[in-house]
Amino acid sequence: VQVVKQPCGVRERRPLSKVEEVIRLAARVGSFDLAADFSISERIVETLDTTFALAVGAGLSALENAGLVTAPPPLPEGQLQAPRSAAGWKLQPEHREETGVIFAASFPALDSLVEELSLFLASKLEAATA
Repeated sequence: VQVVKQPCGVRERRPLSKVEEVIRLAARVGSFDLAADFSISERIVETLDTTFALAVGAGLSALENAGLVTAPPPLPEGQLQAPRSAAGWKLQPEHREETGVIFAASFPALDSLVEELSLFLASKLEAATA
């Protein structure tokens, strides 16, 4: 289903009938630092796996590109956390009820699972060879 917003503000749900109508995107993750690139607290960033960090970054970029929020200034060189409020990322009151970013993931937290399994197997191997 595709949601189309008419100029008058009415939203219309249109069923998709062909594969060609579906938006498809693919990419490889390059260098990405949610804390430095988006001035998000390191404490918050370290609780997110890659999938969710990318979702937060993509959502904030989408809102910024739409002109709905203003990004806080980037961190100065060598500074780990910005001494700023989160006010720049807040939507204005007139947009809060009607604006959203949809995020879906097929395998949420998969990298966290792989990391935990790797640590577990490494500890078992170390114990077996000690």
